[in-house]
Amino acid sequence: MIIDLIKFLVDRWRRWKYKEDYDTDAKIKADHKNQLLQYKLKDKETFVVYAWPALVVTSLELWSTGEEILQKDKALIFIDLLDYIDNWGGKKAIISIEINHPDKEFWEKQCSRLHYKIERVEVFDKEANFQSYLDDLSKAFDKGQTLEINGKIIDNRQDLEKLLREK
Repeated sequence: MIIDLIKFLVDRWRRWKYKEDYDTDAKIKADHKNQLLQYKLKDKETFVVYAWPALVVTSLELWSTGEEILQKDKALIFIDLLDYIDNWGGKKAIISIEINHPDKEFWEKQCSRLHYKIERVEVFDKEANFQSYLDDLSKAFDKGQTLEINGKIIDNRQDLEKLLREK
């Protein structure tokens, strides 16, 4: 209990420490499909992949201007996102981290530091998930069927993979 209070106060202190760079009235809202969270900070914005209550934190990389998000900003955004999920849905967040992402260790440290706000952490392999999805779609070709994607007729796995990787 006391440890949680100390961690809470440390989080608040970090926000105060970076006050010159940080707008406490940051705006967070979900898109109409509830698949992304839009995060606005001063004159910048970014989007995080979201499937309530799961956040794919490794999708938090660039501001909409193309500028890289600094790690101190990522940490502050992360705190706000966890608070948003808890306050909006009354549930602790599930955090998803891509296994091969360069910031994997950073995100694991953030999750460890804020474990009391997180239900669990899931590590996933983006390429393995893509291959599994491709395998599922390719079953249609084994049955002699075709797929229509964005007005294009696809009848083999190679063309399907090429089209999906373009997106």
